[in-house]
Amino acid sequence: MSIQISRFKTLDLKIKKSLAEAGEALQEIRDKELYRQGGFKSFKDYCESIGKTYNWGWKQIEAGKVAIAKPEVKTVAEALEVRKMAMPQRRQIAVSEPEEPEGEKTPPTPKKSVVNLPEKRKEVKLPKDETGIDIPPEIQEFWNRNEEVDHLLSMVKKTRLTLEKADTDKDRLYFGIDRQGTISRLKMCEEELVAAKSYAVCPSCNGIFFSDCQDCKKRGTLSKFWWERQPEEIKALRES
Repeated sequence: MSIQISRFKTLDLKIKKSLAEAGEALQEIRDKELYRQGGFKSFKDYCESIGKTYNWGWKQIEAGKVAIAKPEVKTVAEALEVRKMAMPQRRQIAVSEPEEPEGEKTPPTPKKSVVNLPEKRKEVKLPKDETGIDIPPEIQEFWNRNEEVDHLLSMVKKTRLTLEKADTDKDRLYFGIDRQGTISRLKMCEEELVAAKSYAVCPSCNGIFFSDCQDCKKRGTLSKFWWERQPEEIKALRES
């Protein structure tokens, strides 16, 4: 028996264990195409062989990532709800009265007619990415660097527009350069700079556990180009 076949069988048994183990096992089976060792042509075929759907497999993998970071999460439904929120948003800041020093306690105030009022809490309001998801504080400083990209874009665009006008006007100041070639290269430069802009919080690390995330190259964010190329199953999880 080959090592890969043995590994597939080991992982296949793990999908019936804890949420975290099942998610990790399914991700390895999918990413390393180990389902082929079981005689399946695709990850979808593998999922269907155990009476599940392709979408089920994706949800298990994404839920498993949450369960690894938060072991108290035990179900897929709970994990997917947690996954849609940035971690700092789940923290509530309680507004409480300051403690009095010993020996300086004031007399109790008379009770009012209204009692047992809920404790006032202040929610943490976070900015949102282009998909409507909260941007966690862990990557807000990085996200704000979009301004740097916008500044560079404006300069490149201004240069391109200047050369385009000069080419139209037959401005002899620029007769000594390849105007069309330079304009074309500037357009490519604009496209590359746009690809550097953050568009969406990374759906794999949720912008929090990005230091080891390869999906977003340890950025915590995805550009619009890469967000649009995410599997529909991933987008659906965010939109649900």
